[in-house]
Formats: sequence, structure tokens, C-alpha cells
Amino acid sequence: MPLRLREWHMDQFGRPQGQGNDDITQAKNIEPIDSAGIVERIHTTSSIGSNLFTDIKSESSGSSIYIKLGQSEIQEALEASDARKVDGVSPQRAEHVLQQRLDELHRAVEGENHVCRDISASEKRIRHREAQLGRVAATVTAIMQKRACRQGRRREKLYRHISQHLREVKERTERKREKNWQMAKYMASLLAKEHLLGVRVNAEAHKVGIYGVMEPDEVERALESLLNREDECDSDMEDGAEGLFVV
Repeated sequence: MPLRLREWHMDQFGRPQGQGNDDITQAKNIEPIDSAGIVERIHTTSSIGSNLFTDIKSESSGSSIYIKLGQSEIQEALEASDARKVDGVSPQRAEHVLQQRLDELHRAVEGENHVCRDISASEKRIRHREAQLGRVAATVTAIMQKRACRQGRRREKLYRHISQHLREVKERTERKREKNWQMAKYMASLLAKEHLLGVRVNAEAHKVGIYGVMEPDEVERALESLLNREDECDSDMEDGAEGLFVV
């Protein structure tokens, strides 16, 4: 029995005499209780023992019969010199023990009444919760279906967007590849033209005696240097010619 349930049980009924914790923990598999039948039995039991030994219950043919006895007669029987034990209790303590047992019975009846009220209230709450669970489950199902539909529509939009993006990227890639190919061919033609111009520059340099494979820039510098020397030679020749005609 769980700790809280055991404490509740002890609070309602108290611990039965001779019953330990091991006996209490036996009550694990409890069958459903007929609360209406319990209430009926409690009302019947609660009227027992209004007087100590004057109401004696006798079982006969399955029915309960109460025998009215006089208090003096009971007192005389208990105080007799040859009085025997009753239910294992000495005659002198019988009245006291009976009072204790009646008090225990009263507490048990009160506890049972309280338990019946708790059971009835719990059953009512359970019925309410069961109906509530059905409504909640139906609402949750409707919400999940709406979410699934909304998510499905959104995912379909996402799939279309991704497909379109993939196509656009593919088309752009193909266009770029084609453009790169055209640019590569144009670049090849430029390189060929550049090489041809370099060959022609060297060919021009060969005409004035500049040979060797050189870069066009080097050829141009070499030609400028050669031109400068040519200018110096012209200047020297003019100075020499003027000296020949001096008188």
C-alpha cells in the first residue's frame, strides 16, 4: 500500500488489533466497491450498541434479532462468584472492554461513512474526468489534424520553392559555363594575337640588326638605345664635315 494511502487508511480506521504493516500492505489489488451497498450496511451497523449489555444481537436464520436485557440482570451475572470469562475477558473487565470495543466500532463506522463519501465523490470526479478526457482527446485530434494540414500546405510551398531555386541555379550555372567557354575562346584568340604581335616586333628589330628572342618591351628599349647611338653618329659626322671647310 502506498505511504499516503496507508496514512489515509490509518487516519480513517486506525490500526486493527493484531495487524501489522505486512498485513496492511496486502491490500494492493482492490476490487471496485459498491458504495450504495456500503452505505446501507453502515446505517444498519451504526445503530448497534446504544446501550452496553442491554442490546444483545442474536443471529437466527440469517436475520439479526436484538434481545432486550435488564441492566440489573447483566450486572448480577457478571458479579456472580462462579462467573466465567466472556470472549476471553474476565467478568470484572467485561463492561470496560465492551466500551472500548464499541468505541472502536463507532470510529470504524464513522471512518467507513467518510470513506463512502470519498468513494462517491471520487467516482463522480472520475466520470467527469472520463468525459473530459474524451472531449480533450477529440480537441487534440482536431488541432493535430489542422496543424498537419497547415504544415502539409507549407511544406508543399517549400518544395515548390526549392524546386524552382534548383532549376534557376542549374540554368544560371549552364549560362555561366557557356559564357566562360566563349570567354576562354576569346582569351585564346587574344593570346594568339599577342604572340603574333611579339613575333612581328622581333621581325622589325631584325631589320636593323637586333636579333635574339626578346620580349617586345626589351626590343623597344634596345631600339631606343640604337636610335640614340645613331643620333650621336650623325652629330659627329656633321662636326667633322664642318671642319673640312674651315679656311
